[in-house]
Amino acid sequence: MDARFHGFDDIMKSLGLGNSKALEVWYNKYLQGREKMGLNIDGFTWDRGQIDFKYEFGEVADTVTAMATYLDLNSPALPRGKNIEISKFSGYIPRQKRFETKGENDFRRELIAIDEISRGAMLVGDSPYASVGDYLSKNLLTSVAEFPDSHTQSLTYQVGQMKSAGVLTLTDENNPGGIVGVEFKAHIPEKNVQDKEYYTIAADGTVTYDETKNPIEDMRKFLKTLLYDGTYGAVHVEIDEDTFYTYMGHPAFKKAIGYLAVNGLYTATASKADADARALEAGANILLTDGDNADAMIGYFKRIFKRVASVTLHNNVVGVAKFNKETKRFDYPLLKAFNENVMLVRPVGNIGTIKNVVPVRPDGSAISARIFGGRGIIEYRYNAETRVQSWESELTVLAVPNRPSKMYRFVLGKKDDTTGFSARSAAKRTTTKSE
Repeated sequence: MDARFHGFDDIMKSLGLGNSKALEVWYNKYLQGREKMGLNIDGFTWDRGQIDFKYEFGEVADTVTAMATYLDLNSPALPRGKNIEISKFSGYIPRQKRFETKGENDFRRELIAIDEISRGAMLVGDSPYASVGDYLSKNLLTSVAEFPDSHTQSLTYQVGQMKSAGVLTLTDENNPGGIVGVEFKAHIPEKNVQDKEYYTIAADGTVTYDETKNPIEDMRKFLKTLLYDGTYGAVHVEIDEDTFYTYMGHPAFKKAIGYLAVNGLYTATASKADADARALEAGANILLTDGDNADAMIGYFKRIFKRVASVTLHNNVVGVAKFNKETKRFDYPLLKAFNENVMLVRPVGNIGTIKNVVPVRPDGSAISARIFGGRGIIEYRYNAETRVQSWESELTVLAVPNRPSKMYRFVLGKKDDTTGFSARSAAKRTTTKSE
């Protein structure tokens, strides 16, 4: 076996990646595409990179264009002016990092594997150098691939929280081992948050609907106010997928779906009460068969609320690396990027930008490559004294809504217990609450 593979301080050169230019070419060829795999930043676009960690933007209030003034032929029109209101917001752009190391014990395990590969290759008459090179390349690719994956998940979660919670709050649950107790606000006005609670989900998954509340009437009334806004535009709805199915299971929706599905139901019955009962039964049967069919349920939703132009159902989940003190290993619990039991109503199109701080380095001693279009960086170092390889990446970004006054959050329900379960499976075990 070639002795060069025993020198792990020289492993990057062994793979032809001994300088930053070569590493960046390799990254762009094999890993750049992973920056978009599972990434969900719908409604946000990348802003230009900046040097400072602070950001500031102004939300200009939309203005209604007034009609022209009727005058007689020779009268001059009065000059007009506009009072343009600007709400200024500012904040701090946080940095996210990923850090991995390999020490002497890791190297020894890899040397044993390399030795076995070399012997196997020589037994069948193949070149041991090609086999070892393939092993090292795949090993490196697998390890480094986790870096863009981690930042993609963090960014997806960040955008999801800004839209569904109106704030990114760093806690031990979503940021273990990092800073906690810090909030990055979306600046959605408090008056834009409507607490409805049409249902309650028990710890065992049972959904209890409150029939004293009518989600259809509430939504139609709200959409009517947007109709006369004059500046809002087309309406887009975003909601967690499981939450959507639970929301559509409310008796008011069941009845409405039944009327849509069975033509002439009202005129074919003796009374409105009889028609309502049959519609409710028909809607319940449809939910029983198509209650988790996204296309079908979105279709009914848009037929009920004709002003809604489009609907997005979220199902992105992200992993969190949390050290378990008892097992001395890392656990990887999953979190939903877009919160459950919340519905966002916003204008169609872009509603924000992703602020980013470009990486700056005083020298080029580390082997590095730019990631996410130059907005972040990944670096490789080897410490000969400690015999440790280290890989570190950074991406300094924050998703900032630039139209917060046009974003409306509806709290649709609540959980009695947050032990965690699927609202989709719970939708079939329902009760109703009425007065």
